[in-house]
Amino acid sequence: MRDSLGSAEQQRTMPNIEKDSTILDLLDRLATEFGVGAFGVVDHWDADLCAIGIAQPGTDRPLLYVCTWQKEPGRYYADVELPPETGSEHPYEQGPEFADVSFSELIVLLNRHVGIRRTGPLSSGAA
Repeated sequence: MRDSLGSAEQQRTMPNIEKDSTILDLLDRLATEFGVGAFGVVDHWDADLCAIGIAQPGTDRPLLYVCTWQKEPGRYYADVELPPETGSEHPYEQGPEFADVSFSELIVLLNRHVGIRRTGPLSSGAA
């Protein structure tokens, strides 16, 4: 079980959350890739064990929604949720959608659409 480092807003870095092992494994891989603290976890889908949002620490938009439901190991559905336009009644604007991406493609999406980059040394065991 992971120790919670989170805030009251359901956003944490390496959180203590109840998710499918595919999501927990993804979070571990992201921490290895980017470094612990380089990204925040936004869980607007707490009832969906196969979905999570990844954003910059301290923010909830833009975020990359990632789902592993009915995906082969190491494959993901992802879509970008952008901040809402001024005056919008919606919580976000829909960005690009990606039906089937690999982990390395997910890294590119996080960098390009969310702006997540390494913040420090990689976790031990990273190449």
